[in-house]
Amino acid sequence: MKRFQRKKIPAAASLGQRLRACREAKHYGISRLAQEASISKNYLLALENGAYRQLPSEVFIRHALKKIAKELCLSSADIICQFENEYQLYAASLGEAVNERSGYKKPRVLVLTRWLMILLIVFTTIVAGGYLVWRTIGLFSPPRLIINAPPPNYVTNNGVVVIVGQTEPETLVNINGVELWSDSLGNFRDQLTTREGLNNIIITVKKRFGGERQIIRRVIYQP
Repeated sequence: MKRFQRKKIPAAASLGQRLRACREAKHYGISRLAQEASISKNYLLALENGAYRQLPSEVFIRHALKKIAKELCLSSADIICQFENEYQLYAASLGEAVNERSGYKKPRVLVLTRWLMILLIVFTTIVAGGYLVWRTIGLFSPPRLIINAPPPNYVTNNGVVVIVGQTEPETLVNINGVELWSDSLGNFRDQLTTREGLNNIIITVKKRFGGERQIIRRVIYQP
């Protein structure tokens, strides 16, 4: 069996020319080498023709070049170095920025993803800040107060008046000096004994850290 001898390749040959010459010297077909390197036949042809525009990401091509170099008995470091140099020239011809050390060009998809992440962070910060402001205002603002009974300027012949109202849950309610707490739904109820004539019923609700709100109901008792 005739022993294989490596074919000498001119130093000025491009990467694609070197790969094609070595492949033909080893009698490798495009399909076979593509299969061994786990790369599509079209990408391998693009490499041999120097058509870098048709190639996928550089990370993928670097990985494939290591396998190609191994199959063709070439130095993977030398092959990848030449690829980086040629790719830099290709990228510079398009006016695109290339990392000087690795020759890696950020895909537009990664740039777009980065901006989307920044926008998402800004949006989340605004929402969280707005919620915090809303909670802070709610903490220090006076609680709501609704008196369902008695109605304003109420006239009655009953010496006992029932006070029914609504405020915020578990809020301290003061009715003419008598304190009670609203329930988990904010409801409260109490009753007072009135004296004959005009009675002022003062209902006050107050938060622990906020202001207070007050409503006065006038009740006239006529026995």
